Amino acid sequence: MSQSGMQNLIPDCDIFYILLFPIFCYTGFMRMRIAVYVNNLDESYQLLFYNAVRARAKELNMDILCIQQETFSGENERQDPFPSRHFITVDGSIILSTVVINSPVENLTDQLKTIFGSMPIVSASSEIPSIPSVIIKTKSSMEHLMDHLLSVHHYHKFLYIGGPEQHRDNIIRENIFCQLLNDAQKNDKTISWDITHALFNEYSGMTAVQEYIKQHPDTPPDAIVCANDTTAIGVLKIINMQEDSRWRKCAVTGFDDIEKRRTDVTGLTTVRQPIDMMGSLSVEMLHKILTGQKTPSVLRIDSTLVIRNSCGCQKTALHNITSSDMSNTEAVNNYIAHMQYEHLKSNLAQQHVSFFGQEVNLASDISGVIASLRNFLGNVNINLFYFCLFKPIIAAIPEESMLVYKKEGNTEKNFEPYKKIFLKSFFDSELFKCGSSSSHRIIHYLSSGTERLGFVAYDADETNYPQMCSCAIFLAAAVKRIYTLAEEKDHSRLLEIEVKHRTQNLVDANKKLQTESRKRIKVEAEVLKISEQERRRFSMDMHDDICQRLAGISMMCRGMAMQNPQLKDLSELIDETLVRTRQYVHNSFPVELESLGMKQGIEQLCCTTERQGCGTLKVPFTWNVKGDIKLGHSAKINVYRIIQEAIHNAVKHAHASEIAVTVSQTENALDISIKDNGTGNTAITSNGKKMSSRKHANYSIGIGLNSMKYRADQMGGTCHIASSEKSGTCVQLHIPL
Repeated sequence: MSQSGMQNLIPDCDIFYILLFPIFCYTGFMRMRIAVYVNNLDESYQLLFYNAVRARAKELNMDILCIQQETFSGENERQDPFPSRHFITVDGSIILSTVVINSPVENLTDQLKTIFGSMPIVSASSEIPSIPSVIIKTKSSMEHLMDHLLSVHHYHKFLYIGGPEQHRDNIIRENIFCQLLNDAQKNDKTISWDITHALFNEYSGMTAVQEYIKQHPDTPPDAIVCANDTTAIGVLKIINMQEDSRWRKCAVTGFDDIEKRRTDVTGLTTVRQPIDMMGSLSVEMLHKILTGQKTPSVLRIDSTLVIRNSCGCQKTALHNITSSDMSNTEAVNNYIAHMQYEHLKSNLAQQHVSFFGQEVNLASDISGVIASLRNFLGNVNINLFYFCLFKPIIAAIPEESMLVYKKEGNTEKNFEPYKKIFLKSFFDSELFKCGSSSSHRIIHYLSSGTERLGFVAYDADETNYPQMCSCAIFLAAAVKRIYTLAEEKDHSRLLEIEVKHRTQNLVDANKKLQTESRKRIKVEAEVLKISEQERRRFSMDMHDDICQRLAGISMMCRGMAMQNPQLKDLSELIDETLVRTRQYVHNSFPVELESLGMKQGIEQLCCTTERQGCGTLKVPFTWNVKGDIKLGHSAKINVYRIIQEAIHNAVKHAHASEIAVTVSQTENALDISIKDNGTGNTAITSNGKKMSSRKHANYSIGIGLNSMKYRADQMGGTCHIASSEKSGTCVQLHIPL
């Protein structure tokens, strides 16, 4: 996007920020700082992990920089992997590898070491060879879950809704599911199962089970085994809405034992993964590495099966109340009140996000986006926020940025706007300069497809993480829309300039062409004038000299015929030659046109042609003109020559027996028609040009037709010729007056 196209959007700079700073001060001493790589903090699994990381890091007095949406695809990676490493300075990194790394981890050791260099890294949730890892063992728990469904409930028909087919966790769980059912089927042939896949989120689980119900409306499974809890919650919502009670009775199980299941009335049977423990141990392992303490290369944590009532067991659904509290009305009421509070809080946050999305979608420029963002951040109580845009849109991370807005608490203070800062120094000092005894900052990239629009960096309460993820998505969409509109306006402006430039070039070229055309017409007119003058001189010479001599010789021969009878024949021959010569003179220059006028000149031409036909040719002439024709002498000559040429062609080439000549005058033009009934030729086009190589055409492409068009052009008129073998040829001459 050009500079001029962005003047109404943002200043002419590479990057700019919106910043809101808290009021608390920097403590003045250096602490360990670690980076935590996740995908999106709007998903329960990642939320639980990061909250545990944040809590343990605070206990160990460590700063955290949480980076979202820097995924790594291994060998097929197109973009720079983990680009933040170029401008952040941290002591070590933790990677939630199951959501960040989208390729087999067995082959990533060398690549990750090349990317991060000597920086210590810890892999959480996946074991990467030669890299310290913290993982949760899930195989035995999945086996216990399937054994419970088969042995305790004796279910026979199963549906497995897994995650993405190539996801490592899904592969493990799906393999165990299939293996155990294969073994059970050997003893019980009634056992069967189906498998479908979702995306490890609630909505995807809803759509997956809806599609399955459409395909199998009358054959519901006994149990639906889901690859994670969020998928299971979506499944429960759909089957509980079914009119068919058989679907509502389906057992449903999950995996993970995430926080969200505690707000559901139906207690979800699941496998509890101590995700919070995995987060805490990941921080401890990295801390020990940084402080030179010994630590195992891999820490393995056990998972456990948690039985509740969604599998068909009679278990309490009030997860925060012990069995002894069930008889305590106050405890039950407090629990219900807490659930209502959480529900209302969630709805309020959703309303803030929804309103922000609607408002920012109406913004026509970046200042409008900033206004909407300021309102949203105030509503959700965010005290520190950075909004960074890359300009122009690029795929890599630039080195420089620009600070354009700053707020401390509820008071905005003056500062130098649009001051360039370097990202590296900014993240080394500015981002953490105000903080408590332990600070954490979150980075979320703003992307549109493969384009990096910028990023947001903020500090927020854990309850706001999902809303901030939605905020980043809405910001990216708004910025992309504004950039696109600006690019279109810029493109339209440049196109308009180009059109004006080309139009001016065409105008200039047209002026030159008109000038040249006028010169050409003037030269051609002069040529015609000279030609007519030469014809006139030749005709006068012929008439005054040759014809007079021939007449004198004829008279002498007739006078001497009495003495020599042979001279009588000579005299007749001379008289015939004299007639032809006078006809040539007349054809060369129609004297009567000059002496008698245009009507009489054309009429005389028609009569002469008819006489020469010796009774086999009719040349009717019609004159539909009132008064005198306002044509110059040269124009009259040109009209006469065109009619003369058309009649000549009709007689000589078309062998016509009738040639009708009509002259009509309108208010602004003179229209002349010469129509014959001869053998027309379709090879002749309307402008007199030949369309075929046919040699014997009624109107040859020679001097005749070219001269007709040439003379019409001289008068600013048109000469249109229509010819066909059935109806003959019609020449239409139109001359503006």
